[in-house]
Amino acid sequence: MDRAIIEKDQRQREKILPVLYFCSSFFGLGLISALIWAHNVQAAMTAVEWIIACTISGGFIGFLFGIPKVVQSAGTPAGAENYRQQVNTNLSDISDWLTKIIVGLGLVKLTKIPPYLKGIAQAFATGLNEAGKTEAPTAMAFAYGLVIGYFVVGFLFGYLVTRLYLAAEFREVDKAATLTELKNQIDTAQAKIENVEAGQSMLTQSLIQNAPAAVAEDKQANLDNLKAQADAYLSIQSGDYGARVRMKNASAGNMAAYALTNKITKDEILELNATSFNQGLIVALATLIITKPEPGDLDRLLQYADQVTWKHVEYRVLNAISQLMAQKLVKDADKSRINKLLDNYRKNADSSILDRIKILGAQVADYSEK
Repeated sequence: MDRAIIEKDQRQREKILPVLYFCSSFFGLGLISALIWAHNVQAAMTAVEWIIACTISGGFIGFLFGIPKVVQSAGTPAGAENYRQQVNTNLSDISDWLTKIIVGLGLVKLTKIPPYLKGIAQAFATGLNEAGKTEAPTAMAFAYGLVIGYFVVGFLFGYLVTRLYLAAEFREVDKAATLTELKNQIDTAQAKIENVEAGQSMLTQSLIQNAPAAVAEDKQANLDNLKAQADAYLSIQSGDYGARVRMKNASAGNMAAYALTNKITKDEILELNATSFNQGLIVALATLIITKPEPGDLDRLLQYADQVTWKHVEYRVLNAISQLMAQKLVKDADKSRINKLLDNYRKNADSSILDRIKILGAQVADYSEK
Protein backbone atom coordinates (compact mmCIF):
# COMPACT_ATOMS: atom_id res chain seq x y z
CA MET A 1 0.00 0.00 0.00
CA ASP A 2 1.22 3.51 -0.78
CA ARG A 3 2.94 5.20 2.16
CA ALA A 4 0.92 8.39 1.71
CA ILE A 5 -2.33 6.41 1.99
CA ILE A 6 -1.11 4.69 5.15
CA GLU A 7 -0.14 8.01 6.73
CA LYS A 8 -3.49 9.50 5.76
CA ASP A 9 -5.36 6.59 7.38
CA GLN A 10 -3.27 6.98 10.53
CA ARG A 11 -4.10 10.68 10.75
CA GLN A 12 -7.78 9.91 10.28
CA ARG A 13 -7.67 7.34 13.09
CA GLU A 14 -5.87 9.78 15.35
CA LYS A 15 -8.67 12.29 14.81
CA ILE A 16 -11.52 9.87 15.39
CA LEU A 17 -10.13 7.86 18.33
CA PRO A 18 -10.68 10.57 21.01
CA VAL A 19 -14.30 10.87 19.88
CA LEU A 20 -14.77 7.10 20.10
CA TYR A 21 -13.17 6.97 23.55
CA PHE A 22 -15.34 9.83 24.80
CA CYS A 23 -18.62 8.39 23.54
CA SER A 24 -17.73 4.82 24.52
CA SER A 25 -17.02 5.90 28.09
CA PHE A 26 -20.42 7.55 28.37
CA PHE A 27 -22.11 4.59 26.73
CA GLY A 28 -20.44 2.21 29.16
CA LEU A 29 -21.35 4.43 32.10
CA GLY A 30 -24.97 4.36 30.99
CA LEU A 31 -25.01 0.58 30.77
CA ILE A 32 -23.55 0.28 34.26
CA SER A 33 -26.09 2.76 35.62
CA ALA A 34 -28.94 0.89 33.95
CA LEU A 35 -27.83 -2.42 35.43
CA ILE A 36 -27.52 -0.91 38.89
CA TRP A 37 -30.90 0.80 38.66
CA ALA A 38 -32.86 -2.04 37.11
CA HIS A 39 -34.81 -4.37 39.40
CA ASN A 40 -34.98 -7.16 36.85
CA VAL A 41 -33.78 -8.22 33.42
CA GLN A 42 -36.73 -6.60 31.65
CA ALA A 43 -36.02 -3.22 33.25
CA ALA A 44 -32.31 -3.51 32.40
CA MET A 45 -33.05 -4.31 28.75
CA THR A 46 -35.52 -1.42 28.64
CA ALA A 47 -32.82 0.97 29.83
CA VAL A 48 -30.32 -0.40 27.31
CA GLU A 49 -32.81 -0.03 24.47
CA TRP A 50 -33.55 3.56 25.49
CA ILE A 51 -29.83 4.33 25.62
CA ILE A 52 -29.37 2.91 22.12
CA ALA A 53 -32.44 4.71 20.78
CA CYS A 54 -31.42 8.09 22.22
CA THR A 55 -27.85 7.70 20.99
CA ILE A 56 -28.95 6.75 17.47
CA SER A 57 -31.50 9.58 17.33
CA GLY A 58 -28.95 12.14 18.47
CA GLY A 59 -26.34 10.66 16.14
CA PHE A 60 -28.67 11.00 13.16
CA ILE A 61 -29.35 14.66 13.95
CA GLY A 62 -25.61 15.24 14.43
CA PHE A 63 -24.95 13.57 11.09
CA LEU A 64 -27.42 15.90 9.37
CA PHE A 65 -25.81 18.95 10.93
CA GLY A 66 -22.31 17.72 10.10
CA ILE A 67 -22.74 16.96 6.39
CA PRO A 68 -20.55 19.44 4.48
CA LYS A 69 -22.18 21.69 1.91
CA VAL A 70 -20.94 21.06 -1.61
CA VAL A 71 -20.38 24.21 -3.67
CA GLN A 72 -20.02 23.77 -7.41
CA SER A 73 -20.67 25.63 -10.62
CA ALA A 74 -24.13 25.08 -12.01
CA GLY A 75 -23.20 25.79 -15.61
CA THR A 76 -20.77 24.46 -18.18
CA PRO A 77 -17.89 26.78 -19.08
CA ALA A 78 -17.78 28.17 -22.58
CA GLY A 79 -15.90 25.91 -24.92
CA ALA A 80 -16.19 22.89 -22.62
CA GLU A 81 -17.68 19.56 -23.60
CA ASN A 82 -21.45 19.26 -23.30
CA TYR A 83 -21.15 16.15 -21.13
CA ARG A 84 -19.85 16.92 -17.66
CA GLN A 85 -20.27 14.94 -14.45
CA GLN A 86 -21.01 16.80 -11.25
CA VAL A 87 -21.11 15.76 -7.63
CA ASN A 88 -24.50 14.46 -6.48
CA THR A 89 -25.58 16.94 -3.80
CA ASN A 90 -28.93 15.33 -2.92
CA LEU A 91 -27.76 14.27 0.54
CA SER A 92 -26.30 17.70 1.22
CA ASP A 93 -29.52 19.38 0.07
CA ILE A 94 -31.70 17.10 2.20
CA SER A 95 -29.44 17.73 5.18
CA ASP A 96 -29.74 21.47 4.64
CA TRP A 97 -33.53 21.31 4.43
CA LEU A 98 -33.96 19.06 7.46
CA THR A 99 -31.62 21.06 9.69
CA LYS A 100 -33.48 24.26 8.83
CA ILE A 101 -36.80 22.54 9.53
CA ILE A 102 -35.54 21.15 12.84
CA VAL A 103 -34.16 24.49 13.99
CA GLY A 104 -37.24 26.36 12.77
CA LEU A 105 -39.74 24.04 14.42
CA GLY A 106 -37.61 23.94 17.56
CA LEU A 107 -37.78 27.71 17.89
CA VAL A 108 -41.48 27.93 17.04
CA LYS A 109 -42.48 25.04 19.34
CA LEU A 110 -39.98 25.87 22.06
CA THR A 111 -42.63 26.03 24.77
CA LYS A 112 -43.93 22.57 23.86
CA ILE A 113 -40.58 20.85 24.19
CA PRO A 114 -40.66 20.42 28.02
CA PRO A 115 -44.08 18.66 28.03
CA TYR A 116 -42.98 16.47 25.14
CA LEU A 117 -39.75 15.62 26.95
CA LYS A 118 -41.73 14.85 30.10
CA GLY A 119 -43.91 12.44 28.17
CA ILE A 120 -40.84 10.61 26.88
CA ALA A 121 -39.36 10.46 30.39
CA GLN A 122 -42.64 9.11 31.79
CA ALA A 123 -42.72 6.35 29.19
CA PHE A 124 -39.15 5.44 30.05
CA ALA A 125 -39.72 5.67 33.81
CA THR A 126 -42.70 3.33 33.56
CA GLY A 127 -40.47 0.62 32.17
CA LEU A 128 -37.88 1.19 34.88
CA ASN A 129 -40.17 1.52 37.89
CA GLU A 130 -40.99 -1.89 39.26
CA ALA A 131 -44.27 -0.62 40.70
CA GLY A 132 -45.27 0.94 37.39
CA LYS A 133 -45.74 4.40 38.87
CA THR A 134 -44.78 6.89 36.21
CA GLU A 135 -44.45 9.73 38.69
CA ALA A 136 -41.83 8.02 40.87
CA PRO A 137 -39.36 10.89 41.43
CA THR A 138 -36.21 8.81 41.23
CA ALA A 139 -37.34 6.97 38.10
CA MET A 140 -38.30 10.24 36.41
CA ALA A 141 -34.99 11.86 37.33
CA PHE A 142 -33.06 8.90 35.96
CA ALA A 143 -35.15 8.87 32.79
CA TYR A 144 -34.68 12.62 32.23
CA GLY A 145 -30.92 12.37 32.66
CA LEU A 146 -30.53 9.35 30.43
CA VAL A 147 -32.73 10.65 27.59
CA ILE A 148 -31.15 14.12 27.50
CA GLY A 149 -27.61 12.92 28.16
CA TYR A 150 -27.52 10.22 25.52
CA PHE A 151 -29.27 12.32 22.94
CA VAL A 152 -26.53 14.93 23.40
CA VAL A 153 -23.79 12.26 23.36
CA GLY A 154 -25.27 10.78 20.19
CA PHE A 155 -25.49 14.21 18.59
CA LEU A 156 -21.85 14.96 19.39
CA PHE A 157 -20.77 11.56 18.13
CA GLY A 158 -22.67 11.89 14.85
CA TYR A 159 -21.52 15.46 14.27
CA LEU A 160 -17.85 14.91 15.10
CA VAL A 161 -17.55 11.66 13.14
CA THR A 162 -19.15 13.31 10.13
CA ARG A 163 -16.95 16.40 10.33
CA LEU A 164 -13.67 14.70 11.20
CA TYR A 165 -13.93 11.55 9.11
CA LEU A 166 -16.84 11.35 6.68
CA ALA A 167 -16.37 14.90 5.35
CA ALA A 168 -12.75 14.11 4.47
CA GLU A 169 -13.81 10.89 2.74
CA PHE A 170 -16.50 12.72 0.77
CA ARG A 171 -13.93 15.29 -0.29
CA GLU A 172 -11.43 12.65 -1.42
CA VAL A 173 -14.03 10.85 -3.51
CA ASP A 174 -15.22 14.09 -5.12
CA LYS A 175 -11.62 15.17 -5.74
CA ALA A 176 -10.80 11.86 -7.41
CA ALA A 177 -13.82 12.19 -9.70
CA THR A 178 -12.88 15.78 -10.57
CA LEU A 179 -9.27 14.84 -11.30
CA THR A 180 -10.38 12.00 -13.54
CA GLU A 181 -12.65 14.34 -15.49
CA LEU A 182 -9.89 16.95 -15.74
CA LYS A 183 -7.40 14.35 -16.96
CA ASN A 184 -9.82 13.25 -19.67
CA GLN A 185 -10.28 16.86 -20.78
CA ILE A 186 -6.52 17.44 -20.84
CA ASP A 187 -5.95 14.24 -22.85
CA THR A 188 -8.56 15.34 -25.37
CA ALA A 189 -7.07 18.82 -25.63
CA GLN A 190 -3.57 17.34 -25.92
CA ALA A 191 -4.64 15.22 -28.86
CA LYS A 192 -6.17 18.24 -30.59
CA ILE A 193 -3.06 20.34 -29.97
CA GLU A 194 -0.75 17.62 -31.25
CA ASN A 195 -2.78 17.47 -34.45
CA VAL A 196 -2.57 21.25 -34.84
CA GLU A 197 1.17 21.28 -34.13
CA ALA A 198 1.75 18.45 -36.58
CA GLY A 199 -0.13 20.39 -39.24
CA GLN A 200 1.81 23.56 -38.48
CA SER A 201 5.13 21.71 -38.61
CA MET A 202 4.28 20.10 -41.96
CA LEU A 203 3.19 23.45 -43.36
CA THR A 204 6.35 25.18 -42.19
CA GLN A 205 8.62 22.46 -43.54
CA SER A 206 6.80 22.54 -46.86
CA LEU A 207 7.17 26.30 -47.10
CA ILE A 208 10.86 26.08 -46.25
CA GLN A 209 11.50 23.41 -48.87
CA ASN A 210 9.61 25.29 -51.56
CA ALA A 211 10.81 28.76 -50.59
CA PRO A 212 12.31 30.74 -53.47
CA ALA A 213 15.95 31.66 -53.44
CA ALA A 214 16.88 34.94 -51.86
CA VAL A 215 16.35 37.83 -54.21
CA ALA A 216 17.94 40.48 -52.05
CA GLU A 217 21.51 40.14 -50.91
CA ASP A 218 21.40 43.27 -48.80
CA LYS A 219 20.75 42.35 -45.14
CA GLN A 220 18.77 45.49 -44.44
CA ALA A 221 16.56 44.84 -47.45
CA ASN A 222 15.88 41.34 -46.15
CA LEU A 223 14.97 42.71 -42.73
CA ASP A 224 12.69 45.29 -44.33
CA ASN A 225 10.97 42.56 -46.32
CA LEU A 226 10.47 40.50 -43.15
CA LYS A 227 9.06 43.57 -41.40
CA ALA A 228 6.65 44.07 -44.29
CA GLN A 229 5.51 40.46 -43.98
CA ALA A 230 4.99 40.97 -40.24
CA ASP A 231 2.84 44.02 -40.98
CA ALA A 232 0.89 41.96 -43.51
CA TYR A 233 0.32 39.32 -40.82
CA LEU A 234 -1.17 41.96 -38.55
CA SER A 235 -3.55 43.10 -41.27
CA ILE A 236 -5.07 39.65 -41.89
CA GLN A 237 -8.86 39.88 -41.65
CA SER A 238 -11.58 37.31 -42.23
CA GLY A 239 -15.06 36.75 -40.89
CA ASP A 240 -14.46 33.00 -40.94
CA TYR A 241 -12.48 32.04 -37.84
CA GLY A 242 -11.06 28.87 -39.39
CA ALA A 243 -9.99 30.68 -42.54
CA ARG A 244 -8.41 33.46 -40.50
CA VAL A 245 -6.37 30.98 -38.46
CA ARG A 246 -5.20 29.18 -41.61
CA MET A 247 -4.14 32.48 -43.16
CA LYS A 248 -2.20 33.43 -40.03
CA ASN A 249 -0.54 30.01 -39.87
CA ALA A 250 0.50 30.32 -43.50
CA SER A 251 1.82 33.84 -42.94
CA ALA A 252 3.82 32.74 -39.88
CA GLY A 253 5.27 29.82 -41.84
CA ASN A 254 6.20 32.10 -44.73
CA MET A 255 8.05 34.47 -42.39
CA ALA A 256 9.99 31.60 -40.80
CA ALA A 257 10.86 30.21 -44.24
CA TYR A 258 11.96 33.65 -45.44
CA ALA A 259 14.16 34.11 -42.37
CA LEU A 260 15.84 30.73 -42.85
CA THR A 261 16.30 31.19 -46.58
CA ASN A 262 17.83 34.65 -46.19
CA LYS A 263 19.83 33.69 -43.11
CA ILE A 264 18.08 36.15 -40.82
CA THR A 265 18.98 35.18 -37.28
CA LYS A 266 16.66 35.18 -34.30
CA ASP A 267 18.73 37.90 -32.66
CA GLU A 268 18.30 40.07 -35.74
CA ILE A 269 14.54 39.59 -35.51
CA LEU A 270 14.71 40.74 -31.88
CA GLU A 271 16.77 43.79 -32.86
CA LEU A 272 14.24 44.61 -35.55
CA ASN A 273 11.42 44.25 -33.05
CA ALA A 274 13.25 46.46 -30.55
CA THR A 275 12.92 49.44 -32.89
CA SER A 276 9.15 49.01 -33.07
CA PHE A 277 7.26 46.28 -31.23
CA ASN A 278 5.48 44.09 -33.75
CA GLN A 279 3.54 40.97 -32.80
CA GLY A 280 4.01 39.70 -36.34
CA LEU A 281 7.75 39.52 -35.68
CA ILE A 282 7.09 37.67 -32.41
CA VAL A 283 5.02 35.03 -34.20
CA ALA A 284 7.79 34.75 -36.80
CA LEU A 285 10.35 34.26 -34.03
CA ALA A 286 8.17 31.65 -32.29
CA THR A 287 7.63 29.76 -35.56
CA LEU A 288 11.36 29.87 -36.27
CA ILE A 289 12.03 28.42 -32.81
CA ILE A 290 9.49 25.65 -33.40
CA THR A 291 11.18 24.84 -36.71
CA LYS A 292 14.77 25.14 -35.52
CA PRO A 293 15.07 25.14 -31.70
CA GLU A 294 18.45 26.19 -30.30
CA PRO A 295 20.03 26.92 -26.90
CA GLY A 296 19.15 30.40 -25.70
CA ASP A 297 15.84 30.48 -27.57
CA LEU A 298 13.82 30.68 -24.36
CA ASP A 299 15.60 33.87 -23.33
CA ARG A 300 14.99 35.32 -26.78
CA LEU A 301 11.32 34.39 -26.70
CA LEU A 302 10.64 35.68 -23.20
CA GLN A 303 12.06 39.13 -23.96
CA TYR A 304 8.78 40.23 -25.51
CA ALA A 305 6.40 37.32 -24.85
CA ASP A 306 4.72 39.09 -21.93
CA GLN A 307 3.78 42.00 -24.21
CA VAL A 308 1.84 39.81 -26.61
CA THR A 309 -1.95 40.30 -26.68
CA TRP A 310 -3.05 38.47 -29.83
CA LYS A 311 -4.36 34.97 -29.09
CA HIS A 312 -2.78 33.43 -32.19
CA VAL A 313 0.62 34.81 -31.23
CA GLU A 314 0.20 33.64 -27.62
CA TYR A 315 -0.69 30.17 -28.84
CA ARG A 316 2.39 30.07 -31.09
CA VAL A 317 4.60 31.27 -28.21
CA LEU A 318 3.26 28.49 -25.98
CA ASN A 319 3.93 25.95 -28.73
CA ALA A 320 7.49 27.23 -29.06
CA ILE A 321 8.10 26.86 -25.32
CA SER A 322 6.68 23.34 -25.45
CA GLN A 323 9.05 22.49 -28.32
CA LEU A 324 12.04 23.84 -26.38
CA MET A 325 11.10 21.73 -23.38
CA ALA A 326 10.67 18.67 -25.57
CA GLN A 327 14.21 19.24 -26.87
CA LYS A 328 15.55 19.73 -23.30
CA LEU A 329 16.62 23.30 -24.11
CA VAL A 330 15.03 24.78 -20.99
CA LYS A 331 16.80 24.98 -17.64
CA ASP A 332 15.06 23.99 -14.43
CA ALA A 333 15.67 27.49 -13.11
CA ASP A 334 13.56 28.89 -15.98
CA LYS A 335 10.41 27.04 -14.95
CA SER A 336 9.34 29.92 -12.70
CA ARG A 337 9.66 32.36 -15.61
CA ILE A 338 7.46 30.14 -17.76
CA ASN A 339 4.86 29.83 -15.01
CA LYS A 340 4.82 33.61 -14.64
CA LEU A 341 4.14 33.94 -18.36
CA LEU A 342 1.35 31.35 -18.12
CA ASP A 343 -0.25 33.34 -15.30
CA ASN A 344 -0.09 36.45 -17.48
CA TYR A 345 -1.68 34.71 -20.47
CA ARG A 346 -4.34 33.11 -18.28
CA LYS A 347 -5.87 36.48 -17.35
CA ASN A 348 -7.64 37.07 -20.68
CA ALA A 349 -7.40 33.62 -22.21
CA ASP A 350 -10.10 31.97 -24.31
CA SER A 351 -10.88 28.26 -24.09
CA SER A 352 -8.18 27.18 -26.58
CA ILE A 353 -5.47 29.18 -24.79
CA LEU A 354 -6.64 27.84 -21.41
CA ASP A 355 -6.41 24.27 -22.68
CA ARG A 356 -2.90 24.94 -23.99
CA ILE A 357 -1.89 26.55 -20.70
CA LYS A 358 -3.13 23.52 -18.74
CA ILE A 359 -1.09 21.15 -20.84
CA LEU A 360 2.03 23.30 -20.83
CA GLY A 361 1.64 23.83 -17.08
CA ALA A 362 1.60 20.07 -16.55
CA GLN A 363 4.62 19.77 -18.83
CA VAL A 364 6.47 22.38 -16.77
CA ALA A 365 5.58 20.63 -13.51
CA ASP A 366 6.99 17.31 -14.75
CA TYR A 367 9.98 18.82 -16.57
CA SER A 368 13.60 18.14 -15.70
CA GLU A 369 16.51 19.25 -17.86
CA LYS A 370 18.46 16.09 -17.01
